[in-house]
Amino acid sequence: MKNVFHQGTEADDQVPQPIRDGAGATDPGPRNVLLDRQNPDILTPPSTDSGTLPNLKYSFSLAHNRLQEGGWARQVTVRELPIATTLAGSGVGLYALRSRPPQRG
Repeated sequence: MKNVFHQGTEADDQVPQPIRDGAGATDPGPRNVLLDRQNPDILTPPSTDSGTLPNLKYSFSLAHNRLQEGGWARQVTVRELPIATTLAGSGVGLYALRSRPPQRG
């Protein structure tokens, strides 16, 4: 099984293409080449892959980031990753505690 790369001479400059053993064709994009490199079996699946297994990965970088005064938060739930019916993940970044006057209202 031989996967095909095009453009550039250095390995880091090469763009993976969805071609294997004479099947497939070049993909002019737009694409996320870093994601393609990290997931070569999704871009160019083995011949034994029938495509019935759901994707079990979802990057937090793709999740919506909610920005608020105290920091940020994002989450990945069944909405983004349908296979995860009993699992959810979240990432939170908070600023150091600041004193502020009490809210009245």
